[in-house]
Amino acid sequence: MNNKLSSLRNFFPSKSLFGFKILSSWHSVLTCYYFILCEYFLTPFFGIETEEVVAGLFFILLINFSIIILILNSLIRFNKNNLLLCMLIIPLVIYTPVSLNKIFLNLSYLVSYISR
Repeated sequence: MNNKLSSLRNFFPSKSLFGFKILSSWHSVLTCYYFILCEYFLTPFFGIETEEVVAGLFFILLINFSIIILILNSLIRFNKNNLLLCMLIIPLVIYTPVSLNKIFLNLSYLVSYISR
């Protein structure tokens, strides 16, 4: 079983498309929590004009796509013998459907703004 897990981890690259090192599980989790806090604190400050609303929708889409990618990266890079990291990842896994719901809602809002 351990051999299969190590061969699966070797399947994923250690560098990104641009040559940067991919974040570890710790960095992914911390960045994900930072993005969640930024989303909740910055979205009330978006304006009411059409361009500002569309920019806010794109911001929410981008940040939620980033959160999903970071959660997946933290699960891929997760080391089983770290209890604190496991306790930090569990709420993020529970938050995944909320983030997916926000993505689909914002896509529908963008389609309604574009069709006007």
